[in-house]
Amino acid sequence: MKEIFNFLHAISTLKSTHRFSEIKHENFGDSSADHSWRLALMIFMFAEKLKLDIDTFRAVKIALVHDIAESVTGDIDALLVKNGKVLKSEKQEGETKAIEKLSAILPDDLREEFESLWHEYDQGETLESKFVKALDKIETITHIIEKGCDKLDDFEFPTYYANKTVANVPALENTLHILKEELKKEYEKCGIEWKREYDD
Repeated sequence: MKEIFNFLHAISTLKSTHRFSEIKHENFGDSSADHSWRLALMIFMFAEKLKLDIDTFRAVKIALVHDIAESVTGDIDALLVKNGKVLKSEKQEGETKAIEKLSAILPDDLREEFESLWHEYDQGETLESKFVKALDKIETITHIIEKGCDKLDDFEFPTYYANKTVANVPALENTLHILKEELKKEYEKCGIEWKREYDD
């Protein structure tokens, strides 16, 4: 139990790890812990509603650990990778080292499961990890809608951010369509042109 509490203390910075660092507006971002909490909530709700044949409990666990490396590395904004300021390989290497550092704190049985869950998400080959990755992007777009597009510097990025991951989970395609309709309304309020290709 002492090892578990040491681990929990080590990851406590996730609660204050700021997201959306490339959006230069106060109070736009949430924390990585905020994001992971709502993602986990979305997983069990959407899995139940869509009657998906997946291990929901495992998917929730994947969601809870998927961003834990950020308690060490901080959140590397997706726009930094998109704009070439940070290489995807650099981001992955840093996160892998962070996971190794954090997992070393845990007792052997939990260390093995923790690493397995994180690598499963990272590799994105199982049904559960694909589902989590798709909802991870959907949760991010949901946050953008809530905070308002008038604070965005890159208006196109959110329109296609979830396309690739949702394509791997056809059951979520209608969900993304509904979300894009909300994003479209938000863009219209901000006077931002919604191009036809954004619907794809």
